[in-house]
Amino acid sequence: MKNSSVLSRLMGAWLLLLLGAFNLFGASSPTWVYTATNTELRNIQFGSLDPNNNLVMSGVFNAQLGLITRFDDTGKQLWSIVPTSSANQISQGGGIATDAAGNAYVVFQFDGLLTIGSTNFANGVGSAFVVAKLDPSGNVVWGQMVYGANLTSSYFSGQIRADAAGNSYIFFSHTGTVSVGGFSASADPYGRGTVVKFSPSGSVLWLRDISSNGNQGNVTIDSIAVDGSAVFVTGYFNKYVGWGSTNMSAAAYTGFLGRLNGSDGNPSWIKNTGTSAQGSDVAVGTNGIVWGNMRNLSGYTLHKYQTNG
Repeated sequence: MKNSSVLSRLMGAWLLLLLGAFNLFGASSPTWVYTATNTELRNIQFGSLDPNNNLVMSGVFNAQLGLITRFDDTGKQLWSIVPTSSANQISQGGGIATDAAGNAYVVFQFDGLLTIGSTNFANGVGSAFVVAKLDPSGNVVWGQMVYGANLTSSYFSGQIRADAAGNSYIFFSHTGTVSVGGFSASADPYGRGTVVKFSPSGSVLWLRDISSNGNQGNVTIDSIAVDGSAVFVTGYFNKYVGWGSTNMSAAAYTGFLGRLNGSDGNPSWIKNTGTSAQGSDVAVGTNGIVWGNMRNLSGYTLHKYQTNG
């Protein structure tokens, strides 16, 4: 078990209940349960199951320590890593995704020097975040730093996705300039969204800004879904959202769903989803796209689209 001495001191402080093959409607009992106690574990997220039904999860302890851990199909904990910061500051993150080969992709925002396993990531410009790939044994394969001039006040979601081929994708919204792997996203006082695609070896393939195209409107990304050939993006905007050379306008905060080409990130199509509430999500499968939105606690809306919009 990696970082076993640090993890042992934390085990009395967090609570996790993993219910393998559990029917939420009560039709069956859990296949296995793993329990530990800690009220300070936050931002718990699960990656998708790998071909061997192993589960990887991540989280953040009290904004100071991270957690990455892997369970097999029987509930046995295979390994755990506790990312640490020299400044005792891991403010956000815990985003995680897995690919078809069982590799895991994680995101953490931090100050100082971040250590994941035996690999260090230095941050000398203020608050930044790291995107890292781990192999099925928990070893760091590569890491990419994402820097921002005003990243601490950005709308950082700490979210990451991966496709079957091992490409990974991060998305976030921000007001300051952001740079990663030789690419950059411009500052925008009103707020804009950005999607970045990484190759299986960790190089940045493309970066796509989603903004109001200079029309003084805010754009926020809620979620994305990927299938290798495309990236489907959902969020909301105020006044305008620019999709390539196309501007879509609305009088107030309005939801959107759009498609980016997977190969180059170029915009393909965009739709006004007709809702003013925040908190949308999107999923893609072989038979199309499902988009959903919570309507300010008054209910929810689900739409299904073909992948061509």
